Amino acid sequence: MSPTVSARAATWCSVFCVRALHRLKGAKSTMNQDSVQVAARFKNHPEQLPGTLDACLLELRYWNHLYWLRQSLGGGDGPPEATAREWFVMELLAEIPPRNYDEAIQVLDWIEERGDALNAEEELAVFRNILNHPGRAEGPMNGQETAVEYQCGCGDIYPGNSFGAGYMAANNGVCENCSVAGVNRG
Repeated sequence: MSPTVSARAATWCSVFCVRALHRLKGAKSTMNQDSVQVAARFKNHPEQLPGTLDACLLELRYWNHLYWLRQSLGGGDGPPEATAREWFVMELLAEIPPRNYDEAIQVLDWIEERGDALNAEEELAVFRNILNHPGRAEGPMNGQETAVEYQCGCGDIYPGNSFGAGYMAANNGVCENCSVAGVNRG
């Protein structure tokens, strides 16, 4: 006799979400939740916060796979608190700075993969965040326009179209001088 699997079975992650949002006004209805209060509740558990964009993407993929698993078993969406967590993590994509260019690209790939996950305003916030990858700075050019420049942690600044900027982009924001000296800033 094989064990039965309930599509509505609670996962540890779902239980955490329900407990974190316990007694929050509107928590039982995804549409009535105050995103600021939800964020504050989840941020009260720093050990459960994704610290990088990679970690955010991992958690978002978890919730997506769990959703489709439940659907395949004839279940529902899971608790609204879990949906609130998923939305909270999506908001973190606009807050947590990318560690490097590759991580920023992974977020773009996820947005393309899950085209319906974010609305236009949320996407814009994420784009602005990921464009601020390590080493990127803005500075005046000819006193009028703003040109893209890349700055290493050592203070060296390179124009966006220079060899130095390309070197930094390929080496996690570390300039050639720091790389030769064995300094790891990435």
